[in-house]
Amino acid sequence: MLDISWISENPQLTIIMALIILLIISNLVIFWRLRSTRGLLHTYEKLFKDYDGTTVDVILQHVSEQQKKSQADVEALRQQVVDLEKRLPQFINRLAIQRFKGFPDVGGDMSFSLALLSDMGDGVLLTGLYGREETRVYAKPIQGFSSSYQLSREEEEVLLTAQKM
Repeated sequence: MLDISWISENPQLTIIMALIILLIISNLVIFWRLRSTRGLLHTYEKLFKDYDGTTVDVILQHVSEQQKKSQADVEALRQQVVDLEKRLPQFINRLAIQRFKGFPDVGGDMSFSLALLSDMGDGVLLTGLYGREETRVYAKPIQGFSSSYQLSREEEEVLLTAQKM
């Protein structure tokens, strides 16, 4: 068995051993604190690398100003989005096309009708008639999904297709 009677016989040695154990523990604590301090220092250097020689309050003031400017920019962008959403129904976003045979003696579906309309039904209806000698393109204004001009059967079909979108 282990004889530890020497501890009680020599109290100075006991004190020295206790101090050595305390020294080892304190060195471990210091080492652990040093590592965490280095991590904080690295984070600090990364955050404030662009601010050489300035104090923290100046840096925080600058960051606050930048944040306010960014907030104003975001608000301006938000307002632009609202304005665009208001105008969106006026944009051309209903497209329909139909190809057809314009004349009985001309082969293939070379003629076409193309509707370019907004959500409100305003826009233009383009019709191209392909013939042997020439191709003619006609444009008819559309308001509220109807035209003041006479529409052919194909034009009415393409207009109805665009309206259903």
